[in-house]
Amino acid sequence: MKFCNRCGAELADAASFCPNCGAPQAKGAPAPRPAGTGESLRFSSWNMASVSEYMEIVIILLFAVWMWSVQSDLPGLLFAREKMAVRLFCIVLVLLVVPFAGMNILRRKQVYLVLEENGVSGIWLRREWSIFLITVEPFRIAYSEIEETKVKGMGTGSLFLKVRGQWKPVPVERGREVKERIDRRRAAG
Repeated sequence: MKFCNRCGAELADAASFCPNCGAPQAKGAPAPRPAGTGESLRFSSWNMASVSEYMEIVIILLFAVWMWSVQSDLPGLLFAREKMAVRLFCIVLVLLVVPFAGMNILRRKQVYLVLEENGVSGIWLRREWSIFLITVEPFRIAYSEIEETKVKGMGTGSLFLKVRGQWKPVPVERGREVKERIDRRRAAG
């Protein structure tokens, strides 16, 4: 008897793929760990931002460079005010819009989660009142403190934990899988 390396489902000894998740299996997959051995599973939402989010910054920078080059072709004495206005517009565009776009990319990377034997731990990245201030907040929650779990959204979903009467968002990838594992460990403990 062997078990899937990825999802832990029971497999036939000769199986080369898991019928549950489809993951390829190495020969001699590891035997299941007995309870209490401290297995630790890691989940995170440290996904790469999409190309379109990076392209937004590139297009803004190219537009600012183009505007700057256009204003340099204007005659100096006749259009001094217009040249200054275009320069000021380019500077404001780069100094305001590019950091906002960068913060939008950073905002996607919000949590790093580890499911341990006795609880959930990890790191939250939180945006504070100013969008330029991000705090890194480590956390540790025992399974006994988690009152309820739920998943919102389609596909893998976003996980929410109810701790001390408050819902805490845990935006990890594979939220449904994490919820099932947390619920199993809460029921066992």
